[in-house]
Amino acid sequence: MKTNKTMIKILIMILISLNSYVFAQIQQDVIKEKIKQQVLSKTDTIVLKNIGIEFQRQYNANKYEAIEYFKQKGYLIKGPGIELQGFSNGRPIYYITYNRIAAQTVRTDAVWSSFNLDGSGIEIGLWDEGAVYEYHDSFREGIYGPRHVFFIDSTGSEVSEHSTHVAGTIVADNDNYNSKGMADKSVLYSRDWNAGFVEMTNAAAGLDPNFTTPLLLSNHSYGQNPGWVWGDLRNSGTNAWYWMAEDYQNEDPNFGNYHDSLTFNIDLIAFNAPYYTIVWAAGNDRGQGPEPFTSHWVWDGEKWVSSTSYHPKDGGDDGFDCIPPEGVAKNIITVGAVDDIPYGYTSPSDVKQINTNFSVWGPTKDGRIKPDIVANGDALYSTLPNNLYGNTIKGLTASGTSMAAPNVTGSLALLLQHYKNTHNNTVPLSSTLKAIVIHTADEAGENPGPDYKYGWGLLNTYKAAQLISQDQNNSNAIQEILLSNGQTYTLNDLYNDGTQPIKITLAWNDIPPSNSQTGPILVRDLDVRLYKNGITYYPWVLNPGNPGSAATTGDNTKDNVEQILFQSPGVGLYSVVVSHKGTLSSSQMFSLIVTGFTSPFVTFNLKQIGNDNQTFGQAAYWDNLSWNYVQPEQPVTLSIAQHHFLSTQDFRPNTYEKFNHWEDNLATTSDWYRNWDTIGLRASINLVAARFIPKYSNVIIKNSLEGTVSTGDSLNFSDPWLTDINEQPYGLRNQGLSAPFKQRPSPFYPDYTTSYYGDVYKGVFLNQSGPGYNWQPPYYSVKADAMQDIQLQQTGRTHRFYFQGWNASPQGSAEFQYPDSLKTPLVFKQEGATVQANLKGTQLSNNSNAYSKGSQRKFV
Repeated sequence: MKTNKTMIKILIMILISLNSYVFAQIQQDVIKEKIKQQVLSKTDTIVLKNIGIEFQRQYNANKYEAIEYFKQKGYLIKGPGIELQGFSNGRPIYYITYNRIAAQTVRTDAVWSSFNLDGSGIEIGLWDEGAVYEYHDSFREGIYGPRHVFFIDSTGSEVSEHSTHVAGTIVADNDNYNSKGMADKSVLYSRDWNAGFVEMTNAAAGLDPNFTTPLLLSNHSYGQNPGWVWGDLRNSGTNAWYWMAEDYQNEDPNFGNYHDSLTFNIDLIAFNAPYYTIVWAAGNDRGQGPEPFTSHWVWDGEKWVSSTSYHPKDGGDDGFDCIPPEGVAKNIITVGAVDDIPYGYTSPSDVKQINTNFSVWGPTKDGRIKPDIVANGDALYSTLPNNLYGNTIKGLTASGTSMAAPNVTGSLALLLQHYKNTHNNTVPLSSTLKAIVIHTADEAGENPGPDYKYGWGLLNTYKAAQLISQDQNNSNAIQEILLSNGQTYTLNDLYNDGTQPIKITLAWNDIPPSNSQTGPILVRDLDVRLYKNGITYYPWVLNPGNPGSAATTGDNTKDNVEQILFQSPGVGLYSVVVSHKGTLSSSQMFSLIVTGFTSPFVTFNLKQIGNDNQTFGQAAYWDNLSWNYVQPEQPVTLSIAQHHFLSTQDFRPNTYEKFNHWEDNLATTSDWYRNWDTIGLRASINLVAARFIPKYSNVIIKNSLEGTVSTGDSLNFSDPWLTDINEQPYGLRNQGLSAPFKQRPSPFYPDYTTSYYGDVYKGVFLNQSGPGYNWQPPYYSVKADAMQDIQLQQTGRTHRFYFQGWNASPQGSAEFQYPDSLKTPLVFKQEGATVQANLKGTQLSNNSNAYSKGSQRKFV
């Protein structure tokens, strides 16, 4: 009987678990369908289907012709990391892999736990050299769990070390911590690079059945290799240098060039599939090539021929303008490589290209900023075929933009997951994801702003995730807007409190140019401007004629990304305006990121707080006519500006505590030591409080006359907390750091009952400043006269006394900053202290009838 009950319990638990799994699966299916409908609503599937057919026709014809011709010649068609793709302008085109501790460098590791991100629910496309070793232990959920990496091309493709290494950088599980991918729970579908444009088009249009939604993200760590190539393209058995341009050309014109059949096709896909983010490795050509006049091979239109003509190394003497055609595309994220930063970014000087000195630099031929972003491409450790791990591929260190690109792709998968989680299961436009990455990138390079070496900076996944989170409470942070012809988009009355920089990033997917050889590459030129009080602030611009120069600001007519950075703005209201030049043939979507602004109002609590941290009474704020008294629990909403606040009591009832200072939750250091004071509110303030602390009244300040117990005449005392002025219309207040010295009779008692010409001191605070606080004000101060004529009752005569210094009795009960000076700051250390100005008298005698105080010196 007991066994039956146990079995029933087990069955019930199984059914509950099964129901939970089924329910979760249904939820995931609903979310995927929602995303699918969102993506398809703005994806031109008809155009994509048609261009996919055309891409297939072009690819088949071009590659077939090239393969047949090279077979006849016996030249290389496919080798390790290289494969013939066809002809362009009569010259052969090869695809090559871009080879040459990643998560810490770009702060992706920080979002794994902080935002609980692992890439779940995100599908990634990978096009690369060959087949991924999909049976690797790091490509499955646990030892026996389901795989999440699939090679979906024909089974005839060879397993590739490069492809497997790239895939692991994106999605490897945590089986080997050093090789954990950026998004270890994402699903990756891999193909080889042949017919890549056709397959990308179908996937983006939702026509590839392997993907549950239209493709949102893909990685491409390969591309055409202009300029110099080291290899055996003649299939002769010997490696040699090959010059891929005309023999008479010093520079390969394909560098930085908007290629009609490569760059154009990529932008065409991205423009018609606006949710599809394409990540492309920038290339490793910089500095590649032999010494001048080295024997090499060139293509003469029919065959490879020997030459010793002069051709500089790729990038020339200065290294600029050496990006292959794929990375030139406008609507993708082009990724350069930088050295590993093991302990994370702290300053621009951390970003280096020493080990990664191969990473290519812009500009493009039309002057655009490329690469877009940089990431770690330095000796990455990742998965290899046959369940191996390592940081070498084909015996060479696995460094290159090939490794930097998947670093970015996996990080973007996390950001897509985070956006989906925080934005009601929707996904951002690819231009939005690009804008987020650029907006939050860490500064790199010698000068502020973008450059042609590092683009917009080093990827910072953590800051990007923070921005996505901030969008929940700030409707202006991330926006996707449709701009019609002749229209402008304006954000008015944006408030900056003067404490944080203003940053604005605009990005959009531009249509491919109708004529890339003679016409502008940027077809739809959108503009962003920042305005304040009639002053216009412009975005960054670079000078392609002087590519090493620092970025300036002006009208950017080249890039489909614009950014304004106002590092030290003044307090006030600003406007942001997005417009366009010329005529838009159809409406244009754009993505806008705006940070640095806050609400012009802040809500906080206004309180009086005692030494026991309990609230009492009512504080007040000035409403331009009178004091407005507030209960401690009543929230106050005021503009972010300067406001007057009043502590309505200088003494806490039934205690010996009196007002000491104002404070807020930001621990702001200020001179807020007046019972009514002016405080600048900030957006992050949630508390403004008048703090009361104990005071002590049994202290004495006096002149001490040498040779007598008498005291007399006067001295001067400065008390920042003495309420002694009446400023209309606000009322009585103490003077804080501006407190003057006031002459007082000796002895002087700063207690709460004795009135000195209408001033009642109400005791003093102990340990107010002093050496432990580096004598930072506010503090009490005393001042003596250098010489005083004092009439003594004992002698009935006036005697002259001179100042000698300050001391306290008992010793240590008070401390002076300058004990030998007439004027000095003072700190009371204990109650019962007597502070003395020591005065030495004249007119002394040894007469036995004279008045004496136990000394040989006597008054006469």
